[in-house]
Amino acid sequence: MAKTPFVHLHTHTEYSMLDGACKVKKLAKKAAAFDMPAAAITDHGNLHGIIAFCDAMSAENIQPIVGQEFYVAPKDRKIKSKINNSVDPQNPFHLILLAKNEICLKNLYFLSSISYIEGFYYKPRIDKEILASHSEGLIALTACLAGEIPYYIQRDEIEKAKKSLSEYLDIFGKENLFLELMYHGIEAEKKVNRTLIEFSRLYGLDIVATNDNHYLEKDDAEKHNILLAIQTQSTIDDKQRFMFDGSGYYFKSYEEMKQIFQDYPEALNNTLKIMEMCKVNFKFGEMNLPKYPLDEGYSEETMLKKLAEEGLKRRYTEITPEIKDRFDYEFNVISSKKFCGYFLIVWDLINWSKSNGILVGPGRGSAGGSILAYALGITDIDPLKHNLMFERFLNPERTNMPDIDIDFQDVERPRVIDYIKQRYGADHVAAIGAFSALKAKQAIKDVARVLKISASDANKITSLINSDSLEEEIKTNETFKSVMEQNELYTKCLEYALFVEGLFRQTTIHAAGVVITQNPVINELPLMISSDSNLIVSQFEKDTVERLGYLKMDILGINYLTILKDTIDYIYKRHGVRILLENIPLEDEKIYKLLSSENTAGCFQVEAAGFTKMLKQLKPKNIEDITAALALYRPGPLKSGYVATYIDRKNNPEKIEYPFEELKPVLTETYGVIAYQEQIMKISMILSGFTGAEADTLRKAVAKKKGDLMEKMKNKFIEGAVKRGKDEKKVVQLFEDINNFADYCFNKSHSAAYAYLTVYTAYFKAYYPIEFMTALIKNNIDDIDKVSSYVRNAKNMGIKFVTPSVNESSINFEIVNDNIVFGLAAIKGVGEAAAELIINEREKNGKFKDFLDFLFRMDLQKINKKIIEALIQVGAFDWTGHERQPLLKAYDELSEYALSKKNDDGSSLFDETNNENFEESYQNSLITKYKDSIDFSLDKDDKIYEYARWEAQLCGLPLKSDPLEKYYYLVNIINPKNLSTFIENIKPNESAQIIGYIENVTTRTKQNGKAGIYYILKLFNGYESLELFFFPTENIDPSFYEQMLKSYIPRVFIINCKEYTGYDNKIDKRINIVDIKPIEDVKKPSVKSYTILLNPYITEENILELTNFFNKNIGNCPITIKFINYSGTFEVTSIKLSEKEDIINQIRNFDFIEDIVPSFI
Repeated sequence: MAKTPFVHLHTHTEYSMLDGACKVKKLAKKAAAFDMPAAAITDHGNLHGIIAFCDAMSAENIQPIVGQEFYVAPKDRKIKSKINNSVDPQNPFHLILLAKNEICLKNLYFLSSISYIEGFYYKPRIDKEILASHSEGLIALTACLAGEIPYYIQRDEIEKAKKSLSEYLDIFGKENLFLELMYHGIEAEKKVNRTLIEFSRLYGLDIVATNDNHYLEKDDAEKHNILLAIQTQSTIDDKQRFMFDGSGYYFKSYEEMKQIFQDYPEALNNTLKIMEMCKVNFKFGEMNLPKYPLDEGYSEETMLKKLAEEGLKRRYTEITPEIKDRFDYEFNVISSKKFCGYFLIVWDLINWSKSNGILVGPGRGSAGGSILAYALGITDIDPLKHNLMFERFLNPERTNMPDIDIDFQDVERPRVIDYIKQRYGADHVAAIGAFSALKAKQAIKDVARVLKISASDANKITSLINSDSLEEEIKTNETFKSVMEQNELYTKCLEYALFVEGLFRQTTIHAAGVVITQNPVINELPLMISSDSNLIVSQFEKDTVERLGYLKMDILGINYLTILKDTIDYIYKRHGVRILLENIPLEDEKIYKLLSSENTAGCFQVEAAGFTKMLKQLKPKNIEDITAALALYRPGPLKSGYVATYIDRKNNPEKIEYPFEELKPVLTETYGVIAYQEQIMKISMILSGFTGAEADTLRKAVAKKKGDLMEKMKNKFIEGAVKRGKDEKKVVQLFEDINNFADYCFNKSHSAAYAYLTVYTAYFKAYYPIEFMTALIKNNIDDIDKVSSYVRNAKNMGIKFVTPSVNESSINFEIVNDNIVFGLAAIKGVGEAAAELIINEREKNGKFKDFLDFLFRMDLQKINKKIIEALIQVGAFDWTGHERQPLLKAYDELSEYALSKKNDDGSSLFDETNNENFEESYQNSLITKYKDSIDFSLDKDDKIYEYARWEAQLCGLPLKSDPLEKYYYLVNIINPKNLSTFIENIKPNESAQIIGYIENVTTRTKQNGKAGIYYILKLFNGYESLELFFFPTENIDPSFYEQMLKSYIPRVFIINCKEYTGYDNKIDKRINIVDIKPIEDVKKPSVKSYTILLNPYITEENILELTNFFNKNIGNCPITIKFINYSGTFEVTSIKLSEKEDIINQIRNFDFIEDIVPSFI
């Protein structure tokens, strides 16, 4: 079938963010359906999508034409201000530029880059000066009504239009400049088109017909209006909101375009002329690495081999045949692939970092499988010791570069990037761009806002969404579907959300990636700028950068490496011992005892509550157990019962089974369970004779469910095993198991590397707890919730904290005399800058003598009232001997006095001894005056509660003033040790009591039409915090609530579990507080019954052990046994035991017991 004699040359894809809605894949299919031979991409101000566009078009056998709609500054791109407000146009003009070939494409890249780097002012802009010097090989179209020539024509400024046209003719020449005709029903377009046709005859220029394509279908116009409203943050009823004039901004057929331009067939034919002029072909897979500066006389191969062989001798005391064979094999593969330069670049970066005191992670991703990387010091895990595979890292059949991700200390990442810039040239380095797409929930929220659906309703809707795809939700989520169909507005919301879903919302920056180029990066890639990075940023995302052959390196900053570095420094400072991570004994029993003890807060990757429970049951004994735990603790293995099987087999070796005896060496470390991708690879090599490359291909096929490849590899797997004498039925079953397990299997190299970090953190927590906890808290200072959690954990370990003090505290947390001193910068409202000023003054002129001395010596403009009040409230001036309340009251007068004295003589008075007695007397009398005026009928406890409120508000938790301190004997008797677990297990209508205090109260109005309010209370029960609902009853005096809802006063909370119907019509349960009592009313109660919560990973042997214990200790106290896993909840209530405390304590000692909860009601 003949192709149509027309191609679209003005199209905005999803990369014209929140403006274009032509998704490239659908666009290509639309062009193919219209039998168009080519199509162009011309996104606003960027080249983000050109590779994705070319891929999509090529897949449909359509020629891609690469271009951009540029913004041209009215005068100089470097002028970043409005120009003559009313005379010259404030906004830049539009101009379409298309590249003739891949060589000319570099000019398009350069202009796009300069528009950001030099011309960005609201929009990325170029000007005619830079255009003239980089116009070679580019075709220009005069654009829409916002183009410069159409702009002047609309205003009847024909001479200016001719002047502009002459300037563009000088830049591009007649053969490369086309006058663009378009019509969307706008009267101004008719006027512009008539004049452009006159210009074409006058100047001998070609006209070309285009349509300003922003969406694909005619019926998408209103949906596109919603997208524009999202862009401008408008609502549907805003009559002034930005909308397109006219209509028809959709991807029209040739017949529709012919109808519009029937009088100008040459304008349609000229689209084919331009198509013939544009032939851009991208080259993928060719490496374009920066040149590593080699030592004289060395090639990349010989220098790499020299460095690696030297490193191998350092790593191994004896180079065995196994080591040498593995090394030679890897080196030959790397050398044959021309990857030696890449390894040298990575080695150099890591070597420099380590030599400059920067902690580098032991490894990340699959690079841990390379002995050459281990020899070079790129990784610090021995692949032979841990049975890791090189082919998982570098398949010999691979053509693109391997990916070595590197972890550095987060605080040192900028220094690492500075070294890269210094080594290869600052203009050879860029950050890598990324794009944030509208996913299902965000699409609903954005459209809901435009349609004026309330935020609360939008949140309720999105709470029903389980995936990132609305189409998937419609197919599989009946609740969501029924809610969206319940009224017309919701249905419209879903319709519009489906349209905008998948469109890009904004550009971002790849979290870790940088690109390093051999030539200046501006000559290689289109660039942009970002306020989030000191580097320029590639307009292409990471996969495109790699496909084009450029070196992309992931420079990841993780705070746990900084925590380890700070811990090591603290240990050296306190004990004179410099611990090297590689010397930590990996088999130390104390490490694994701690990891099994539920005291995993702060331990790398394993501090989550669920992980803590799993480790308690797993009872790890070595780093291999931690490696497996890190690989298995993911939703798939947990929900499938895979983890429970693994733990059961580990603790009960007689249950271990192997599908074939030959596979025992592969599966022994995981007790017969396939946990790693590498195990799948090795199984295929042992059983079916696969090469390492074939094994890696199998791994990819089963992991990504590639249908045709999967079938091919399955047949090869079965045939290979059967040829080796294996039972076909068993082999088929094994392959099916592998196929099922592939969803759960993880990269062992990555798990093994991260297991080292887990072990390191556990080692330091076990042996150097104060140093480790200080480093941990210090490096989470910006997260007040984490700080409070870690401080509580440290207190439970017996570590003492000193409240902030302007005379003792550093900027951050520090260790002083076996105590952790709270850092000034950690106080909310103080911050690092103020803390630094205070400490600098203290170090320069000595400790502050009293509060007034502090005011004399500090700049009270920089250390303002808000900062000083925060310091008083947390106790930073308690050392003065003055109470906090009167000090707050006296501040204004004392600060005025200090300022007046400073103004008198222009300097601080702290060294004027002749006035010291007067000032001290004045200060004390003023504070005493306010102390006497304050109602100190409050007892000591009330003062503690007030201080606790202040400390919690500003530091995250009470530090010096613990409201529960005198009641912990009751807390330990009454409260469940794990409140969250208890809440999960409580039955409907069941009641319990909890001792604690309120940390925060949120008041809400009932939404069900009934009058009144309810409260959300955040409680702390001595162990953890929890949010609960409190619905006050009408028959209680409101003043009761006023007293009982005061925060940080110990109370007894009676809770009850209630069932309710949620927004999704599902039955759920909510824990309500039904009563609050003063703690003084509570006496040590008698226990009525116990609920024993079992660990979800309990084994049959554990149950038998517990049963035997029960049979020996029968009594009259009712016992409920509760067990919950992913299969459901199971209860046994027919047991009665002796209520003796020693019996209950013996039960607590079983490590498969999650908690024992007494009931007093």
